[in-house]
Amino acid sequence: MQSAPSTPAKAKRPTKPSTPSDAAIYTISGESETVGMQLLLHRANARVSVEEIARRTRVSRDFIVNLEEGNYDKLPSDQFCLWEIERLCFEYDVDPVPLKELFEQESRAAGRETGSLAGADSAAGRNVLSPIGLPDEEKSSHSIYSLPGLLIGILVVAILVLVASAFFYQQSQRHKPATAPTQPKMDVVQHIKPRRPPLDLLQIPAN
Repeated sequence: MQSAPSTPAKAKRPTKPSTPSDAAIYTISGESETVGMQLLLHRANARVSVEEIARRTRVSRDFIVNLEEGNYDKLPSDQFCLWEIERLCFEYDVDPVPLKELFEQESRAAGRETGSLAGADSAAGRNVLSPIGLPDEEKSSHSIYSLPGLLIGILVVAILVLVASAFFYQQSQRHKPATAPTQPKMDVVQHIKPRRPPLDLLQIPAN
């Protein structure tokens, strides 16, 4: 008796992950020492797509792609790039200082100009999302206009003080009680000239 041929088990179709968080970690080949590749690795470990990370950080999708691919000719100024790298590192929960320093090195190697403020912020580990200092050009312009502005401010304050003093003086004089004018005292003795009586009126003894 022949047994019925066994039917092969139906292969299960792989299910496509519904959300980026369910996706497998990306397989990345090539150099991972560049800023772009390191950010790509951090994004892969976070299991998020470019669109998702752009929505979370409010960083441009084109900027993220160009930075990860190392297209330095398509990137904006270095200062702006440092701000955006700071945002991405905050989302990936990594230290931004090494990546910012590496970005400056790669930017110089690509023939781009790096600002002195960016280097100072990277060395000090400041949060460039809220920069405190100013670039050298802006510092020089502010130092030029600081002295005239200071003099104008002092002049305005002095004028206000004089106006206030004059106002209060007028108010004090207006409310001051009026005093009756005093007549000068006259010395009666000085103004009366003595008259010599006539001789016939004087009773002079005949002796």
